[in-house]
Amino acid sequence: MRQPVRVPTDLAVLYLSGGYRVGARRAAMDPDEARRFIYRAASAGRLTNHGKRGRGGGLWDLDQLAKLADETPTRNRRGST
Repeated sequence: MRQPVRVPTDLAVLYLSGGYRVGARRAAMDPDEARRFIYRAASAGRLTNHGKRGRGGGLWDLDQLAKLADETPTRNRRGST
């Protein structure tokens, strides 16, 4: 079984905004939108924070983040029409 890859908030934002997701069904988000997406999903209980609480102290599972981003319809993504 594969170990989960957990990264800090800044790397999670880069992951969503930089187009590093191979096979992603959606276009990349801009960095501000990606940060808001992460915090809103965590506040709503759809994304688990595996790290400490506080500013910039989150650790996010990339598989969970990618799955949630692909399932969530979001406006204003780069490359979308």
